[in-house]
Amino acid sequence: MLYDINRTEEDYMKNYIYLGIITLLGTTYHSLATAANEIHLPQNTTDIAVASNHSATDLLKASSQPTRVNAVHLSPFTEELSSTAITIDINQTEIINGIQYLQTSGYLNLSEDNTAPGLTVFELFVPAGSETAVNRLDVDLLANTEYSLMAIGDGFNQPISLMHMVDDNSPPTAGHAKVRVVHAAPFAASLMDTAVSVRTDMGELVNGLTAVEFGQNSEYFELPVGTYDLNIATPDGSTRLIDLAPLLLNEGEVITLYAVGEGMNQPLAALAVYQNGTIANLPLETPFDQLNAALSGAWHNPSTSGQGIMVEVFPQLQRIHGAWFTFDTTFADSG
Repeated sequence: MLYDINRTEEDYMKNYIYLGIITLLGTTYHSLATAANEIHLPQNTTDIAVASNHSATDLLKASSQPTRVNAVHLSPFTEELSSTAITIDINQTEIINGIQYLQTSGYLNLSEDNTAPGLTVFELFVPAGSETAVNRLDVDLLANTEYSLMAIGDGFNQPISLMHMVDDNSPPTAGHAKVRVVHAAPFAASLMDTAVSVRTDMGELVNGLTAVEFGQNSEYFELPVGTYDLNIATPDGSTRLIDLAPLLLNEGEVITLYAVGEGMNQPLAALAVYQNGTIANLPLETPFDQLNAALSGAWHNPSTSGQGIMVEVFPQLQRIHGAWFTFDTTFADSG
């Protein structure tokens, strides 16, 4: 449906903003901001996609949002989860208390709509309730912006500290998911030795991600919807460090994938944080150094049709049954 919308005085005698003709479509939600007076937009047609359950009035009301932050605990500084709890103060006020390793605070509002918090001081206390902060991060926060605030480092290989990123939770293009990869696994003391690549199980690089070091991220990129079998490996791909089980990327999803753990206090693993601030521990492939049903199968060489091997693994019995199917390629002598 077409709408000709403008912002006016209550008596309709004076128009402040001329939007031109817009088309409202029953798909995705967008917003219009009326942040300044005497703005005259060109009188051409603009397509604006709006959720079918939102009216044009709702569209104008949803013109801005508060600045928000989602705290993510990625610091594997001890083995016992209950002892990993931390506190984060914001501008000398305790705001986040008691979140444990691989937990998030969810998005927290730091300002009113359309208001920039400005210079904001984040302080990290480890463990929770400590009197002295182990790290301080000063950030000039913008209006109408969402941030991730991560506690990273293990205190041994890499120092425990705070890191922040701007979150872009706007939807990807149709038929795609939007992905960001963050290296938060402090498994080596040298940053060079923490370098990893992100690959498919066929060995192909994902978005050219190779030699990504601890504390770095890929920025956002889009992938077509579908199921991906991914792993985080050494830069040359020769050794898989984190082997993810098949991961389904849904249309419209915005997902940040974190490589976490350091292999001592906490195992190497993968974590997903979605655009609504929710979190998921991603399942991993069962390691092939253990007996498991995934090792079962049958194989043959196409050049020797009808011949091959079959392996059946029984993990609970700690037994493997194997069979080799073969035959002579020439007939035996009749004598």
